[in-house]
Amino acid sequence: MSTKRADSRVPTDRPVLIVNADDFGFTDGVNRGIIEAHLAGTVTSASLMVNTPGFAGAVEALRRTPTLRVGLHANFTAGKPLSAALAVPSLVEPETGQLLPLRRLVWRAMSRGLVYREVYREVEAQFGRALDEGIVLTHVDGHQHVHQLPVIADAVRDVASRFGVHRIRAPFESLGHRPWRLRATMVKVALRLADRGNLHAHCTSLQRVHVRGISLQGGGPFAQRLRRELQTLPQGVTELIVHPGYVDATLASMDDYLAPREIERAALTSEPITALLRALPIRLATFATL
Repeated sequence: MSTKRADSRVPTDRPVLIVNADDFGFTDGVNRGIIEAHLAGTVTSASLMVNTPGFAGAVEALRRTPTLRVGLHANFTAGKPLSAALAVPSLVEPETGQLLPLRRLVWRAMSRGLVYREVYREVEAQFGRALDEGIVLTHVDGHQHVHQLPVIADAVRDVASRFGVHRIRAPFESLGHRPWRLRATMVKVALRLADRGNLHAHCTSLQRVHVRGISLQGGGPFAQRLRRELQTLPQGVTELIVHPGYVDATLASMDDYLAPREIERAALTSEPITALLRALPIRLATFATL
């Protein structure tokens, strides 16, 4: 199946859509699902985790698939940091050296328990690992959106600027978008409360980019929700966040978003969805082609 080109020469009077797959590099199963969705013509961009078991496989996949553009998916909640645990004690469990789980990281960030120089060190290491592999990063965001938390937001912004990456996701999907999906609405409210203006104040490069995807997650009738999203895109640029993948044993040991990944992959590679994308007046893009 041919891939619809993300081409900046397409007229800009139509909605512009970046379909960004998070968690590239998490595991080999996730990598495979993302690459399949990209080759099917839906996923145009991905966010790369560099301190997770699938990183080496993701690097190899990128070399075989140069049309997939990637940013850094800064990870502070899964596995171990790239930095020595003793160098970043505010980010890890002291007994294991593992990164803090999400709830503990949020609590520590909101209670001013994170140390800027430690967070900066780890963000710098994650950027460096991607760049050492010759990967050109187009953007940065965070696994489970933790890049918006106090201190982490400052460090991500500062390191990204140092490396010349100026597009940082501000994950603020409209509260009025699908408000009946109560769990998603609660997540959206929590993201705003956790932010405290960090990304709103500093991410001027993405102020005009609509973000959708939080209300899309969750398995079930995903294809139906996806179709509706594609048919109701606002004017301007929209980043649509997706999580396609195959569930493997490694993923099952590290994450709880499992079966929905396979539902997303099936929809994103299906003929009805790819045909809809070809038919709609949408310009597909990446962060590099905006």
